[in-house]
Amino acid sequence: MAPVLRERIPNETITLGPFEWIWIPTGLLRDGVELALRPRAFRVLKALIQNPGRVVDYQQMIREAWDGTQVSTHTVTVTVSELKDILAEYGSWITCKPTVRLFAGNS
Repeated sequence: MAPVLRERIPNETITLGPFEWIWIPTGLLRDGVELALRPRAFRVLKALIQNPGRVVDYQQMIREAWDGTQVSTHTVTVTVSELKDILAEYGSWITCKPTVRLFAGNS
């Protein structure tokens, strides 16, 4: 099940299967229970959700999730993997290539 994404405004809740995503730091709930999501992983999720159907390259992800602070591609890949693990089967819409081209959309 791929999410149907569109531009979002703050304070809106996005539902994806058993997940609810709210626009506050670490605001990810599964079946009403808040998940332990590190702030950086939350910011990666936010960057992907705000770019539905588009490729988010390394530089854009650094700008949006790391405030422009340079980190290694390994760091980005590990954070994306953490997010995918948390989302489990609902994270299949996220792909991370070795070149760190992250696709946020219907794959």
